[in-house]
Amino acid sequence: MNQTLARLLVRYHRLLAVMSFLLTLLAVVGITRMEFIADFSTLHGQDSSEQADIDALAAQYTTANSVYLILHNGSGTLFTPHGLGLIGDATARAWTLPYVSRVDSLSNHQRVHVTGDSFVVSDLVTDADSLSQMRTEEIEQYALSQPDLLNRFISEEGDVAALQLSVQLPEQGYSAKAELMAAVRALRDELQQNEPELTVYVVGEPVLEYALLEITLDDGKVLFPLIGVFCVVALIVLLRTPAVVIGASTLIACSILLSLGLSGWLGYDLDPISAITPNMVLMLAMADAIHLLTQYVINLRQGMSREQAMEQSLATNLGPIFLTSITTAVGFLGMNFADSTAFHDFGNMTAIGVMVALVLTATLLPALMLYIPMPAMAKEPLSMSRLMAATGHLVVRHHRRFFWLAVIIVAGVVWFIPRNQLNDNLVNYFKPGLEVRESADFASQHLSGFQTFQYSLNSGERFGINSPEFLQQADRFAGWLRAQPEVTQVFSYTDVLKRINQNMHDNDPLWKRIPDTREEAAQYSLLYEMSQQYGQDLSTQLTIDHSALLMTVLLRNLNNEALIALQERADQWLQEQAPELQTPATGRAVMLAHLGQHIIHSMMGGAVIALVLMTLMLCIGLGSVKYGLISLIPNTMPALVVYGFWGLFIGEINMAAAVTFTISLGIVVDDTVHFLSKYQRAQKRGDSTEDSIRYAFSTAGTAMLTTTCVLVGSMLILGQSSFGINSTIAMMMVPILTTALVLDFTLLPALLLMLNRWLGRPPAASQ
Repeated sequence: MNQTLARLLVRYHRLLAVMSFLLTLLAVVGITRMEFIADFSTLHGQDSSEQADIDALAAQYTTANSVYLILHNGSGTLFTPHGLGLIGDATARAWTLPYVSRVDSLSNHQRVHVTGDSFVVSDLVTDADSLSQMRTEEIEQYALSQPDLLNRFISEEGDVAALQLSVQLPEQGYSAKAELMAAVRALRDELQQNEPELTVYVVGEPVLEYALLEITLDDGKVLFPLIGVFCVVALIVLLRTPAVVIGASTLIACSILLSLGLSGWLGYDLDPISAITPNMVLMLAMADAIHLLTQYVINLRQGMSREQAMEQSLATNLGPIFLTSITTAVGFLGMNFADSTAFHDFGNMTAIGVMVALVLTATLLPALMLYIPMPAMAKEPLSMSRLMAATGHLVVRHHRRFFWLAVIIVAGVVWFIPRNQLNDNLVNYFKPGLEVRESADFASQHLSGFQTFQYSLNSGERFGINSPEFLQQADRFAGWLRAQPEVTQVFSYTDVLKRINQNMHDNDPLWKRIPDTREEAAQYSLLYEMSQQYGQDLSTQLTIDHSALLMTVLLRNLNNEALIALQERADQWLQEQAPELQTPATGRAVMLAHLGQHIIHSMMGGAVIALVLMTLMLCIGLGSVKYGLISLIPNTMPALVVYGFWGLFIGEINMAAAVTFTISLGIVVDDTVHFLSKYQRAQKRGDSTEDSIRYAFSTAGTAMLTTTCVLVGSMLILGQSSFGINSTIAMMMVPILTTALVLDFTLLPALLLMLNRWLGRPPAASQ
């Protein structure tokens, strides 16, 4: 059947090539339908309960994303008239930036004054340039004694201050983010230019998202072309045939355009994770081309005509390429088990690209190679073919040593897999040295950090937040949270009421407590809100009907395990001490911590299902259940070995490392299938087990080594991405691919030799 199909593909190669080009041109229009989404919301699934909690919070309170300007005075404290003036000037300018709805800082902190019957709320700092030394010292003493200011808007040393810019951006507003960031950076540059001793850092979720957009665009401009150039150079060096390079390059370009176009027509968009789809399609299409073209060149060197060489190469490789493409697609489709929209899209789009590359390898590539002029081939084997023949002899001769060496190494390493702990942090997705990473690290070191929990405590009735009993329970919960070692600060409306109550009683510390009656609490709330300046109301802390209050908890830089443990302790405290206030913790940190756990658990099941499906396909494709079962060993062991070494030397994985196992299954199966198919081909014609292995090395070994070199080199380039998820996947794939090749060249032949009686001889070929 393969021979007949190969003959038809060669006979009608011109028609098939024209149809392939026309289909590609029609599909390319779909690329214009795609948008780029630089939003961390794509990391979670559409049915994420944590995202639902965040959305519910946004519906109850006036919430906004925050951009922070961190001012560092290199010459010392900011508690001077000039330093306080700098903060005030920066605050005033920040109000004028686009999409900024509110600015909070040390200078406009609302301080309550009670003089006689007058209740006044005013900015902490006014007319900074005319401040006396006594007044400046009084401001410093007050600021360093206020929990809602210390380590949030001013550091303990007084040399670092923060401005919190609340921004209201349209959904997926890329132009809006660009406009905002351009304005923020312009303000930063102007402040630094006017004050040489001042360094301004910019942090916040919108900043990270925009940096992610810039990194993705930079990767597309730099890394993607580098991978293409590397693949071309590798083909020239390894196969030394310019026509092969032209044919493979054309195949890759059409595969990428056609797969992206089809994805666009199907409604897919690009995000920072799925943006590496073109790179994956490039590498996988290159692998298909190498297997077909390597055999084509070998056939030419044996004296065949170009048509005969291509027909024979198609007959030999079409089945294995089809089988590897199907199993690779299944591996990437296994990404749909991850609780993440971004990984879903990446897996589906890459699976489309794999199947597109399969079709074009069978239809377009033969036509290109038969059309492109080629010089006469020397009738001698490729130098790599001689190397593979020698390797085959060596492995056959010492197969038992290779077997036990592989078993000992694998068995010794996999024991370290349980040492891996999952840890995800948005900031850690950016490589050290980047401006956005340095800014975030500086802010975390000098201020409280920006990892937060939020609790919406509901009283169950309108204006129920004025109930002293409810307020007492909320205040006790805030006190318990402050006592936890993982917590740096807690911001609660109860602190506002306690401060006002103290002010209303001549600043007597004994009165810094919850008001005794509902009426007092309501009166204090009304007085406070009526005295606020524009943009300083309590809508960020209270619901519109005053039935619930929002409590914000600032955390130290915690890993997922510690963060979830704290959340569980808080849930237990609420359940035991205030069951009527029981509510889930919300926030991006909570979502990411649980997202990692969800992905680990879902991908474990997904990997098993993908592995079972791939094994069934291999059993069918190879025509033997036994061969399908043997293929499990070299297909799964490489990833397990790498995860073992990862646990031994690193011990920490993020969600990218968690999904790499499923990705690797779809890629490493390529070499296993080609080796086994060539082995079976020799067995069917009557060769001994030893000669069949030597034949597999001589026919498939060159292509296996070439594809692995190309894939490893490409992954090394992709690993230079400044986005941690992409670089982690790439850098983990490098040792996985290398280990897979080593096991396919050592352990797999050893298994075939040691189990040859159990395997039996396959039925003769029915060509």
